[in-house]
Amino acid sequence: MSLSVYGKTNLTHIKGINSIGLHSGTGFVNSWDVGLSYNYYLAKYWSFSTNIDFEKGKFGKSDFMGLSLGFGVEAAVWQPLTWMYIHLYGHSIVGWDWWNNSDMNISANGVTVGCDLGLNLEMYAIPELSFVLAAQENFNYGFYDIGHYYYFRPLFSAGMRFHIK
Repeated sequence: MSLSVYGKTNLTHIKGINSIGLHSGTGFVNSWDVGLSYNYYLAKYWSFSTNIDFEKGKFGKSDFMGLSLGFGVEAAVWQPLTWMYIHLYGHSIVGWDWWNNSDMNISANGVTVGCDLGLNLEMYAIPELSFVLAAQENFNYGFYDIGHYYYFRPLFSAGMRFHIK
């Protein structure tokens, strides 16, 4: 299939399209992250975006699990090829973290709030399916039963999106 075919295809970055995605990734200290995403395209370059993520990791001697829900926007800032978009995005986040340090016999859990900023590369295979590579930085502030803490967390992921009219 020639790439010129993509020039004749509407790649669904248009108002009213829904996109449902799956992604998986890792960061510098978390073992893994999996999540679901939903985008509603407001216009060719803008979409409302929401994500739910579950991750597990180890920070030093502490085991960690987190569940987060993010709401935000995604903007297509560059379209180098007809079938490829580069996006910037940001979300506000609310979540729940679980921490456990068996060496010190300490465990904590609590609500987290924060934000993430990221960049992704979306490549369309067909108008209904695209593949996404992403890098983001999260800032979280946690209100735990043993105190308040904040942390930064990078995340790198790969996924796919299904586009529905």
